[in-house]
Parts: sequence; C-alpha cells; structure tokens
Amino acid sequence: MKMTFKDGRLQLGDIILAINGQPMDEVMHFEAVDAIISAGTDITFHIKRKKCFIYEQIPDPPVAVEGLIEVHLNKGNNKGFGICISGGTDNQNTTHDNGINVTRIVDNGVAQKDGRIGVGDLLVAINDVSLEDVTYEEAVNAMRLSPKKFVLTIIKK
Repeated sequence: MKMTFKDGRLQLGDIILAINGQPMDEVMHFEAVDAIISAGTDITFHIKRKKCFIYEQIPDPPVAVEGLIEVHLNKGNNKGFGICISGGTDNQNTTHDNGINVTRIVDNGVAQKDGRIGVGDLLVAINDVSLEDVTYEEAVNAMRLSPKKFVLTIIKK
C-alpha cells in the first residue's frame, strides 16, 4: 500500500513513531510494512514532522512543505525530461535517505530550457505517481512511461 503525497497528512521526511499504537522505533522495514498492511483501512499514525505548516483544513489545501513546487513541462519531440537522477530505496545517496534526486541537468534539455529544476532537487512525484520510497528503477520507469505533457513535483534544495 502506497500513501500519496497529495493526501496532505503524511509528508516526505515524516518519521512514523507508531502505527495503531504499536511502536515503530527499532523495527525492521518489513515489520513496519506488515503493520501497515495488517491495519486494514482504519490506520492511525503517530508521526514526528520537521519544518511544516499545517492548514486548518486537511487535505485541501495540503500540508505546505518548504520549497515544494509543481513544474508543468512538455517533452515535445524529446525522449526524456533532460535530467539525470540517483537514489531510491535500493540506491541511497545517504543513509536513511530513499529520495530520488536530480544529479545533472542535460544541456538544451526540457528541464534546462524551463530553468526551474536544479541539481540536488528532490523529485516527489511525476504526475500522480509518487516517487516516495521507490527503487531507482521504479523512478526511471515512471519517467519513461510519463506522457509528453507532465508535472514534476519537486522540493527545491
């Protein structure tokens, strides 16, 4: 089960302290996943959050995250986005960081021409496909399968 960033209640970087009252500190990843799956449809998360502002009405508008922007682009005749990425659950850039990060902007590519995406930015989603806690290959596939017109949700670094 994947949570979507658009829900607004869980955000990238949140630390899950407990699931339905069951402490999650010092548990393995698969144990946390099992706790979420076995919880069914009524799940209570206790989380620790860094730097955010919660609006009075959730999820519309969602929790604001500093530097979070949506970049609407059109690949046109180009095959790709004009960026190189790294990271993922199987290829962490730093310990405990599963994020997908921009590592290079391709000369004359879509991203460079637009100018809003930079090296070090964190990719959160492509259209409605969340890139939170995905493998590197899953992120690459999401990029490959995106339509010509797409929206990248990123956190500026």
